[in-house]
Amino acid sequence: MRESGSFSLPKMTASPDLQTSRAFLLEVLSKEILENIPDLDERTDLFDAGMDSLGTMQLLVRIEQHFGIQLPAARLTRENASTVEGWASLMIEAGQGNG
Repeated sequence: MRESGSFSLPKMTASPDLQTSRAFLLEVLSKEILENIPDLDERTDLFDAGMDSLGTMQLLVRIEQHFGIQLPAARLTRENASTVEGWASLMIEAGQGNG
């Protein structure tokens, strides 16, 4: 596992769309949090792949650093946050002020 911010993505000022969110999440997960998971994609169960509470916190920090949005803790359930698709949906909601 690498320290947060070990590679640099330009900071975004606009709310992310679905494609941008997915690409960002896959990049961060594969390079910083779940480095040894081959075939990581939008539907991979992140918890089965080794995601833990530390990885969740790292991802939350990277999202806030990059997009300036905070995901509501109450929405971070296994049902909502077990895949990249789920995380991307949460990011879009939070970016639109619906989180």
